[in-house]
Amino acid sequence: VVVLGTGAAAPSKLRSCSGLLVNIPHHTMPSCGTKILLDCGEGCPSRMMLLALHYQRMSRSKGGEGVGNNSEEIDLEGNETCEDEAWHRLLLELRVVWISHMHADHHTGLLALLQQRELALSCACCCRRTSFFEPKLLLVGPQALHVLAQTYLALIGGGSDSNVEYRNFRAFDTLLQQRMGLPFLLQSFRVEHSKDSHGAILT
Repeated sequence: VVVLGTGAAAPSKLRSCSGLLVNIPHHTMPSCGTKILLDCGEGCPSRMMLLALHYQRMSRSKGGEGVGNNSEEIDLEGNETCEDEAWHRLLLELRVVWISHMHADHHTGLLALLQQRELALSCACCCRRTSFFEPKLLLVGPQALHVLAQTYLALIGGGSDSNVEYRNFRAFDTLLQQRMGLPFLLQSFRVEHSKDSHGAILT
């Protein structure tokens, strides 16, 4: 579990708005896995990018695949690589974004996140080299989030056939999660806060 932010209202240099990134490593490939994002306040995508770059630097220091200064190059095995591969892999392994309620500090990072994920999906070499990902990202949250997501998708050029699917809290049930093959169960429960606010239990 990576705490991306705990602040409110606006991000600062050292503290982003609310966001938790959960990684469930694959049992056969611990370096890969399924990721879920719990809330996505302003600044969370930037923190995720910094996290990806940190992992990339660690990999290089341990003798992992190097990536040069060009946007695309060829690795030692003759495969095309991308300088943003670590960041793109993180985005491509993200399966669910769960938004607890409609206060702005919990969802205003979504526009940047969706835009960056569309760019990652357009990078053929990263899609090919990411072991576990599905093009469709599931967005879970209050009913009002659906309208907001449609606005965001329109801004980045998405549409009805986009790579984002919305479900409200009730529709994101155990059966749907099993059909998606998710390696976890996320249960939502009502909390006393603003309208249609929920907490999450991840098992």
